[in-house]
Amino acid sequence: PLLRRILLLTLLLTLLVGPVTVRAADDGSIGGVVISGSANSTPVAGLEVRLTVFDDMKAAADYKTTTDDAGNYEFTGLETDLAFSYRLETDFAEMPYVSGFLQFPPDETLIPWDFTVYETTADPGVVSLVMAHVIMAAGEGYLSVTEYHVVANGSSLAYVGAMVEGEEWREVLSFAVPEGASALEFAEGLTDIRMWPEGSGFSDGATLR
Repeated sequence: PLLRRILLLTLLLTLLVGPVTVRAADDGSIGGVVISGSANSTPVAGLEVRLTVFDDMKAAADYKTTTDDAGNYEFTGLETDLAFSYRLETDFAEMPYVSGFLQFPPDETLIPWDFTVYETTADPGVVSLVMAHVIMAAGEGYLSVTEYHVVANGSSLAYVGAMVEGEEWREVLSFAVPEGASALEFAEGLTDIRMWPEGSGFSDGATLR
């Protein structure tokens, strides 16, 4: 009979292919350890770590946990589908640390992510100028000046600069420009720029680690 042939065919396919394992879509986990870069990589216990879930790049849920005595944290039961992405955040010494957007690779259920956090300082003595290049090119009616500066923080602390009077903003690096300069452009490395009044210069407020 037709029904018997269908049943036999189904049994034969099962024997040839074997059992099919279906992985749950919500068995992903993100975790890691938080260590102090200012204290010889000592684990940081009792620190809150937050996770934001994005579904098609729209914030869908927020979770939080706390690091254990060994600095470990973990979020479980996460969707591994590529439609979902994740962002981790924590705060240490009044400074934010953010992971950027994370996604599970195909057939992977674990995203490892460690944080290295730092104590802070406003002492400019920890910052040094490693290299400076000035390139000038004359054109008709103008002088083009390109400057390259490489600065380094030689300490185990994060340099946060000084507070700007009357603002909730810190000036980490500052640069003056000649009077009458125009067409100012910023190259790679400056991320949090504020212009000075009347275009006399600019500052970068990004923490220097």
